[in-house]
Amino acid sequence: MKPVTLVDAAATGLDDTVTALLHLSPTPGWDEIDVAFWSACRHGHRGCAEILLRHGAELNRCQPADDGTPLDAAVEGGADDIARWLRTLGGAPARSLRPPEPSYARRTR
Repeated sequence: MKPVTLVDAAATGLDDTVTALLHLSPTPGWDEIDVAFWSACRHGHRGCAEILLRHGAELNRCQPADDGTPLDAAVEGGADDIARWLRTLGGAPARSLRPPEPSYARRTR
């Protein structure tokens, strides 16, 4: 049987497992914590998201797989309560964090 990963536990809402995995040695890396936070938000598991945030998850980190923030993930996943909560914490959509694309005219000068 494959061991449960931090991302799997967060995506399925296993609060106690998330907590236990965060206290293992060696501790999960920042990338894994951020992906787990994104997954918890997408799947509407606020308890897991709160635990991961307390352990240093980045509130507005874009994930390379879909180029979205945890707020984007919550909205796309239909987790409206998580999306509202993230907004109260300063969560932002990825489009608001990126600089605007330069216009063609600006690039040719």
